[in-house]
Amino acid sequence: MVVTQAGHKKRWSVLAAAGLRGQVRLLHVRAGFCCGIIRAHKKAIATLCFSPTHETYLFTASYDKRIILWDIGVPKEDYTFQASQLLTLDTTSTPLRLSPVASCPDAYLLAGCEGGCCCWDVRLDQPQKRRVCEVEFVFSEGSEARGQRVDGLAFVNEDVVGE
Repeated sequence: MVVTQAGHKKRWSVLAAAGLRGQVRLLHVRAGFCCGIIRAHKKAIATLCFSPTHETYLFTASYDKRIILWDIGVPKEDYTFQASQLLTLDTTSTPLRLSPVASCPDAYLLAGCEGGCCCWDVRLDQPQKRRVCEVEFVFSEGSEARGQRVDGLAFVNEDVVGE
């Protein structure tokens, strides 16, 4: 959504791109220009995803072993953004894939990390703004697991996650 001078809201699409510098660039899809930069992390960003239920919420995951939830806000008429940091999630290894839990996307976030999968409660009605992993599924230490990476996450149903 964009707020016009008259105060009306207009739908539009934004693309978020990130990489080695730890910055997120917000791109206006139709006009083809960068309309905002978020200095999100000190290390490279491994992955990011928008919330399926809050169109202005963006999760960024970095090699600094942190996931940050941002509210990029509604752009002004000149397409500038004012992003605010809502939540920081700590991981034990680098997060490579992010997926809001399908049955309750406002409540939980699942991350596929180098060492396994982690899950956090991301509800914003709780006072602590920095959280550790609540549930962790660790890859086995056997020789087959060395170098194992999560290259995708999918919910088969409410109880089963495929990676």
